[in-house]
Amino acid sequence: MLAVVEENAGHVSFYDTQNGKRLGDLQVGFLPHEIAITQDGKTAYVSNFGIKDYDSGAGVPGAGISVIDIQNRVEKYRLFTFDPANHKDYAQIDSAPHGVKLRPPLEQQLYVNVEKGGKVLVFDLATKSIIKKFDVSPNTHNLLFSTDGKTLWIMAGKDGVIRMDPDTGKVTGTFSLPTPIRGLKYTPDNRYLMASAVNQIVFIDPTSLAIKNQFTNLGVGPILYSDISPDQKYIVAPAAFDNQIVILEVETGKVIKRIVTGLNPVTVMIDAEGKFAYVTNATDKHVSKINLATFESTNILTKNGPNGIALVPYSPKSKMKQLNLGVMLPLSGGDAQRGRDMMRGYEYWRLMLAHAGGLYMRGQAYNVNIVYLDTQSDNGNIAALTTELINQYHVNLLLSTYGTVAYNIEKQIATENHIPITPTETNETPWIPNDMAVGKDIFVTTKFYDQQYYAQYNFKASTYSADATAIGIALQKAILAVDSLDADALSKVFEQTTFDIFHAY
Repeated sequence: MLAVVEENAGHVSFYDTQNGKRLGDLQVGFLPHEIAITQDGKTAYVSNFGIKDYDSGAGVPGAGISVIDIQNRVEKYRLFTFDPANHKDYAQIDSAPHGVKLRPPLEQQLYVNVEKGGKVLVFDLATKSIIKKFDVSPNTHNLLFSTDGKTLWIMAGKDGVIRMDPDTGKVTGTFSLPTPIRGLKYTPDNRYLMASAVNQIVFIDPTSLAIKNQFTNLGVGPILYSDISPDQKYIVAPAAFDNQIVILEVETGKVIKRIVTGLNPVTVMIDAEGKFAYVTNATDKHVSKINLATFESTNILTKNGPNGIALVPYSPKSKMKQLNLGVMLPLSGGDAQRGRDMMRGYEYWRLMLAHAGGLYMRGQAYNVNIVYLDTQSDNGNIAALTTELINQYHVNLLLSTYGTVAYNIEKQIATENHIPITPTETNETPWIPNDMAVGKDIFVTTKFYDQQYYAQYNFKASTYSADATAIGIALQKAILAVDSLDADALSKVFEQTTFDIFHAY
């Protein structure tokens, strides 16, 4: 099964390598680029780069890494490149995560380079937190570990290759070529590093950093993420600006085949058997599948902009379960405007969940349905409507209604029936969005929420819509923490935890 990061579409999709059938997909962040897969093939880490290209800088730098349960095709959560406690303007935080690599052999840490800020961030995956930061070359674009995890290689474009101690960040060696290095990986026997540059590929001794073999005058421009067959017979090199791949015979150093694959081929991955090479064409809508016995090429149709790629064990998508939530809101009467805003806010949260593959709990993805009832702006209706949601609609959880008096009635009935309920909505401050990076969520700032909400609904956001969306995100985080819908456990999390969310609900 092929996992493909579809940059322009903002998706990760999974494809059957035999017939090209899409086996599921989910939306991640803006302009995602790279992907790392755990050794067991169950989890993917995807960098939400936010920038169109290494050289152009077009876009808005991202601040998160999507963590994906592959079998369920769902985003479980995100890792973030900044600390909300610093309360910095978004433009000042470390951002634009690109290279993502799990440190072998235990895979307890994830190393990520951020191109805005010029650092390598080290995440402890147990705590989901940053435990180390190293300053690196501002031209750093990707990373590579030795198989034992004791050496970290920095691929730094015109600054070449930098060898680093992954524990301390100390530089232990450097290597450069006259042209930028845009691809780096070990040869299958782990004897050499294979570096791709402009019109050439070189093999480097990882100890001495001396060139041991080189393939030059290939008749192309910059070469990006090349791969080498397991038997070390062929190198398949993507020449992005030439819209083709070149196939080199390692023994002779000759180009034995050129194949025009599509617009801007960037990444090549050869399967473990050495039978097929898969090529992503970054400004096209397909992955090229090349038979390495016949050199015939076929296309696997994708969403727009395939970039990062990984081969993972085949697994059919798990069937989603249903989770029913309920809330009564003033959709008519004197408080109707606030109630309608809250409904849109809840629906926006639900929509974001659906795009990301659902709500993740107990190793399962859930489709979230929300039942809405109208209070008619009359608190006298709250008790009956709450009871109706519980007894007639059999909701699994109650979302917060508008107003303190109404919420207290709702909460009392929820408690009596041992139904979990989200925290109260009490924010009456004017809605004035800003650029402060305070939320470890998909919006991060109130301004991003404001812009995306308007783009979705053609309505301006308000304190009440943001409250509702933030309550949904808080629920999502609480469920992730306790991995259940137990009312007591969720209540404790809500009472004891201050969630880093874009908006204080």
